[in-house]
Amino acid sequence: MGAVNLRLATSADLQALCELRIEFLAESRGIRPDDFPGRLSDDTRQFFERTLSSGRTLSWLVEDAGRQIGLASVVVHDVPPLPEDRRSREGYIINMYVRPGFRGRGIGRRLLDACLGMAVDQGICRFYLYATPSGRPMYEQAGFTNHKDWMVVQVPRD
Repeated sequence: MGAVNLRLATSADLQALCELRIEFLAESRGIRPDDFPGRLSDDTRQFFERTLSSGRTLSWLVEDAGRQIGLASVVVHDVPPLPEDRRSREGYIINMYVRPGFRGRGIGRRLLDACLGMAVDQGICRFYLYATPSGRPMYEQAGFTNHKDWMVVQVPRD
């Protein structure tokens, strides 16, 4: 493995974002990426174009020698504040994926830390995600708790 670089994705990364997301979906469903309908790639691209430009989604890529090997995204939602917590945004972590040949090297944790690290700047009070069985231990280690199929972590206040 060469020099691994984690960075915030931009609109110039749309192709990589789409490819990695579709690989993630295919793996989690036990199928080949080519088995999805042809529109999925176009629809995914439109999602990222729309939500990246509006700031509603932030995505991070990990690269090894110029090749994209990992992805994580946070979709930011506005929510009404609570009496005990006036912050009014939640983050939904999606697309947490590291290509198989690069797993077990802390890349997933770096991606998760990047997602969680944006909480203060974005005014996020909590994150939630759907955990795959392989990702669950890492999320638990990061403080997420189980709520049926979902896992949630509350962001501490300043």
